[in-house]
Amino acid sequence: MEDGSEYIIESLMEEKQHQQQACDIDIEFASSPNRRRKLAAESPNSNSKGKEKIEEEERMDSKSDNVCGICFLEEDGKSIKGSIDSCNHYFCFVCIMEWSKCESRCPLCKQRFNTIIRPPKDGIFMNERIVNVPTRDQVWHPLGNVSTGPSDPYGRTNCAECQSSLDENLLLLCDLCDSAAHTYCVGLGSTVPER
Repeated sequence: MEDGSEYIIESLMEEKQHQQQACDIDIEFASSPNRRRKLAAESPNSNSKGKEKIEEEERMDSKSDNVCGICFLEEDGKSIKGSIDSCNHYFCFVCIMEWSKCESRCPLCKQRFNTIIRPPKDGIFMNERIVNVPTRDQVWHPLGNVSTGPSDPYGRTNCAECQSSLDENLLLLCDLCDSAAHTYCVGLGSTVPER
């Protein structure tokens, strides 16, 4: 039994000596100025990695000035910009409208916003549209999202043509701009089309 334990102790001591010798070689290799330069050239410097990362982020920030913070699509002239009153981050109007149904804070900087502005666009929208957003916090609740504002964001929707909220059953909502119009105000008669 003593022979077995002596063998284990000897092997542990030999391993420790090999580790110490390897450590001494590393210290000796790194202490030589020429070898330190060679090591620095071969291995990436943590400071240069940090600088490269910062420069890359700055390049991405300059490119991402007109990239929607929700869907990450670049402004291409086809999408409509939606501005919020709390910050200058870029969002598609449709994206920020959908976001505002659950949360009234900027998805990027978390500042609370109260209005969403859709600027006029030649040939599509003649006027600027300002949408008031109730205060909403995205929290888990067994019955769904709990808002501190009105429960139905479309509860007080008026027709963009006649400004009336009557005939709610004939009021159509546009998926693109979120405005409403009666079927009879836009020439579709008194029935709601199926598609």
